[in-house]
Amino acid sequence: MQEIDDLEDIPLAVTFSIGSTLLGISTLHIQEIIKVPDITEVPRASSFVLGILNLRGRIVTVFDLGTRLALGSCRKSDESRIIIVDDGSETVGLLVDQVADVIPIHQEAVQPTPANLNSLQGNFFENVYRSSDGLVGLLELDAILNYE
Repeated sequence: MQEIDDLEDIPLAVTFSIGSTLLGISTLHIQEIIKVPDITEVPRASSFVLGILNLRGRIVTVFDLGTRLALGSCRKSDESRIIIVDDGSETVGLLVDQVADVIPIHQEAVQPTPANLNSLQGNFFENVYRSSDGLVGLLELDAILNYE
């Protein structure tokens, strides 16, 4: 059994689903996870930008992460959540179908992103993690937030 001190050195990721795809983002980038509030549409925004929301006085742009990753639109339901992330320069909300768990990322189970992902989708993945629930695509936050 691992000592508590050893566990502090293991990176963590929040896992979530878009359709049947299991994905994850490092907890280092996540500020909070919220239920889906009212979102104000932004005219002529990119197709994956749902709009903006007011989060305790701060304006946050919300992406449909499914559309951004070309996995199909996320459905809005009672289980949908918005993951509030920050890359140091901006704060963005990512709509996902359902948040699953927080998992430790053991480096021996990390593998490179498969070469058969098309180039657009492949740019969004940092690598793949083999978890007890299956393969988790670990996302590269900088690539997702780069929407110019």
